[in-house]
Amino acid sequence: MSGPVQGGTRTRLIGTGFKPPKSTVQAKWGVLSTDTIVKSYVEDYIYEKLKFENMIEGSEELKAYIYEASQFERVDTLLNEGFSYNAVYMIPPKVLDWHHTHGGP
Repeated sequence: MSGPVQGGTRTRLIGTGFKPPKSTVQAKWGVLSTDTIVKSYVEDYIYEKLKFENMIEGSEELKAYIYEASQFERVDTLLNEGFSYNAVYMIPPKVLDWHHTHGGP
């Protein structure tokens, strides 16, 4: 998924494998920047579709992603209702000259 093109905004990453026992994990921002995911910041996240859809109050983007993107071949993994995942909030780097780009994942 994409976030605001200017970067520097609080972003929630949801997935698995954020706390491997003997190594570190990097979050990749765009094509050039990575940050280490701090294991102590990672929390358990139980997926509930209705809560996920309404994670950002008043926003329709997550609903559009779930329902409109479902028509296309997925490159991500479906989240399963009631399954335990990892979640962490991070802040991607600010993008210089963000107004000269269309953004990206």
